[in-house]
Amino acid sequence: LLIFPREPVDERPIPWDDSVRRPLRDRARQLALDLMTRFDLPDGRRIRAGASAATHALLDGAAERLLVKQRASEDLRLARSLAERQGIPVEVHPDLPYRGVAILRPEAFH
Repeated sequence: LLIFPREPVDERPIPWDDSVRRPLRDRARQLALDLMTRFDLPDGRRIRAGASAATHALLDGAAERLLVKQRASEDLRLARSLAERQGIPVEVHPDLPYRGVAILRPEAFH
């Protein structure tokens, strides 16, 4: 049995307080407002932010558009493949704070 030496790990807890939460929350809210304006969305319910949420929206057949931070992101390989098969446009937006965002079709809520 070959055992590799373990890298030292910083086991101190990661701080999770308002100084961390507030900027992340504000950035997410600003993204929602920007996308609502850019895509003429009445509210933020049609936005699914994050690689997992975007992929899930595509699996459900609810997405009308996929926005990605980088086209070649391995985390979005399935999402890109699903979008391509479903004829859904994939747009690169390097300024996204998430790796991927799906915009849902309006009828996904009826």
